[in-house]
Parts: sequence; C-alpha cells; structure tokens
Amino acid sequence: MLTTPLQKTLLAAALTLLANSAIAAEPVKSRYVQDVVKGDQIYSHYVVHCSNGAKVNISAWNNRSKWCVGKGQQNICGKNQLRIAKRVCRQAGKR
Repeated sequence: MLTTPLQKTLLAAALTLLANSAIAAEPVKSRYVQDVVKGDQIYSHYVVHCSNGAKVNISAWNNRSKWCVGKGQQNICGKNQLRIAKRVCRQAGKR
C-alpha cells in the first residue's frame, strides 16, 4: 500500500495526468485572420486556438452562414462556428 506522502503525491499526479489526457481538446478562442477571394467567392479565414495548444484553420462562407474545416475548404461544413471549432480541436488532439 501507499505509506509515504511522496508515494501518495506521485499517485495523485499520475492520475491527474491520465485524466487530463483522456479529455478531448476544446476551443479556447477563435481569431479572424482575413477575407480571401477564391474564384468568384469570398470566404473568411479564422484560426481556432485549442486547449491542447493546437492552432487549426476554419473558413466561413456565405456571410458566415456556413463554417468549414480547413482554410478555403468546403468538404466538412456546418451552420455553427462552435460545433466546427470543437470538431477541429478534437481532431487536432488525436494527431
């Protein structure tokens, strides 16, 4: 069994690290970068800062009514900025 305070402290630290690594990364903030012209369309480029330190690109199309994963991409999209930000942060945490 754990008898010394040092052993108890080490166990608590290990459990804390294990618990934190199991939690998915979440968006902390979203920063506007610029508007970009692509062909005859304009999209807004944003960088999402995640709780694990990752910085991931997202794009806003159609006057910010359509949010997509990646810079200038329209493959994985949704109507809600926060949902797309959460998705890219979770994906960034798995890399």
